[in-house]
Amino acid sequence: MKVSNPLTIISIFAGLAEVMATTALINLPAEMQSIFIYFVMGFPTLIVLLFFIILVFKNKSLYAPSDFSNQEHYMELNDLKRSIQYELSSAIETLDSSSTDEKEKLKIFVGKTLNDSFKSSRREQVLKHLEATSSTTKELCNATDIHPSYGSLILNNLEDEGVVKKEKDGRSFRWSLNA
Repeated sequence: MKVSNPLTIISIFAGLAEVMATTALINLPAEMQSIFIYFVMGFPTLIVLLFFIILVFKNKSLYAPSDFSNQEHYMELNDLKRSIQYELSSAIETLDSSSTDEKEKLKIFVGKTLNDSFKSSRREQVLKHLEATSSTTKELCNATDIHPSYGSLILNNLEDEGVVKKEKDGRSFRWSLNA
């Protein structure tokens, strides 16, 4: 069994804890068994509750880099672009010889460059694929190896810009370049 995901570790831990607790229940005195039964019932409930809190507020932490066929998707998911931009902005602030205007211009330039580099490669992939054929979001994401939620975001942005259009195709939408 491959253990590469936090969910696997959580499930193994919860399963082992329940088996051990049930085994220990037999050896406890009768007056302690009722208290221990509440623990055995409450512990998995607490784990499930904590899991859903993590799922809602920190869902990105549930994915390992190996869960992605392309490591760039992991970087995009975890907003590494924003982290890099923050670190560079902090480094720019430490520069003594530059004026405040120069620092601000440098921050804007770095931010725009990072933003363009992260967006342009995926955007270009989507446009190149749509030049060849119209596709559903799922087909496009499979062909370009882009995560479906990120692919939808790119397609919706391109639609807002008027570059692509979507047409109803049964139960899904088919995307194509705007004429």
